[in-house]
Amino acid sequence: MFIANAGDDSVSAIDTGTRTVTATVKVGDQPGKMGVDPTTGLLMCRTVATLRSLWSMPRNRQ
Repeated sequence: MFIANAGDDSVSAIDTGTRTVTATVKVGDQPGKMGVDPTTGLLMCRTVATLRSLWSMPRNRQ
């Protein structure tokens, strides 16, 4: 699971099994909408100023 932290200008990855943060990445001003590219497995995050590619995800994960 991925959470946009608008107040911190970052995105966090959450392990839903353990309910812990596994990574946090600064992405720029006010991250918002996110989606995973099904072809590349990259998580894309829209910020106020840009669209950024953040993580490569294993393709067998949902």
